[in-house]
Amino acid sequence: VLFRSVFINQLTGSIPALTGLTNLVEFDASQNLLIGSIPALTGLTNLQTFNASLNQLTGSIPALTGLTNLVHFDVHGDSNPFHQRLTGSLPALTGLTNLVHFDVHWNQLTGSIPVLTGLTNLVYFNVFWNQLTGSIPALTGLTNLQTFNSSVNSLTGSIPALTGLTHLAYFDVDSDRLTGSIPALAGLTNLTYFDVDSNKLTGSIPTLTGLSNLQLFMVYNNQLTGSLPALTGLTSLQIFVTSGNPLTGQIPDLSGLTNLVDLEVNGNQLTGPIPALAGSTQLQTVKASQNLLTGSIPDLSGLTNLVNFEVDYNQQTGPIPALAGSTQ
Repeated sequence: VLFRSVFINQLTGSIPALTGLTNLVEFDASQNLLIGSIPALTGLTNLQTFNASLNQLTGSIPALTGLTNLVHFDVHGDSNPFHQRLTGSLPALTGLTNLVHFDVHWNQLTGSIPVLTGLTNLVYFNVFWNQLTGSIPALTGLTNLQTFNSSVNSLTGSIPALTGLTHLAYFDVDSDRLTGSIPALAGLTNLTYFDVDSNKLTGSIPTLTGLSNLQLFMVYNNQLTGSLPALTGLTSLQIFVTSGNPLTGQIPDLSGLTNLVDLEVNGNQLTGPIPALAGSTQLQTVKASQNLLTGSIPDLSGLTNLVNFEVDYNQQTGPIPALAGSTQ
């Protein structure tokens, strides 16, 4: 048997033993109604793809040691409470040098994230929404990594260095218990999504200069200090949320941010005026309440997509601007 593909059916029962299928290259039983545990994969040295995601499986993930040809491993669940909730720890990934895709998100896995050193072909790594503890391992040398998601766990320690991960597009470690500072993001020119909200991070927000592909930047509900970074040149930016930190200084110039949809800087200690918003015609939400802002409210005419504008609990003066150009 080279391939066994039975995905997107309504198959029931358990996954049969795969022992002895030494020529098996691909196994895909995703999106069925399978129960029971994942069988041992030991000895399947030609296996490249294993996908048993979106079933009703229980038990632990079997050892992957020796599966040196493994490229794609996926046993993720989702928000459906009837889908699988695998338990136990993550398997060791050492030596799986061909591994490109590893997805175990939305289970009930415990223990720590294994060492990722040497996985130079790894592109996608997702352990979101489990019960993992310990620290995020070093990502140094994972030069092909595009997606890393370890959010909604109980991880501690600091965010590892991201320097040199020039293909990184999606980085999400929100809702953990991480401490320390946000690492330097300089040179990550493919970065589109960066979310480290709801941790215990300290220090300042690093420079975002040169991140022209950045669309989402969320660092809210931490303990960050210092000023907001310059946003000049971030022409792809759509969502910028830094609320719930003791940040100081002024809201940066928003000129040229024509794709900006959501600006949330509320609950800080920001001073000075709200900058001109006229050029950000896609804006739907502006939240700048609970700061120390002064000056007048800027012109809102022409912001026809604006739905939510909050600037309460500041020290602003002057008239309420005309809303005639806003239709919502």
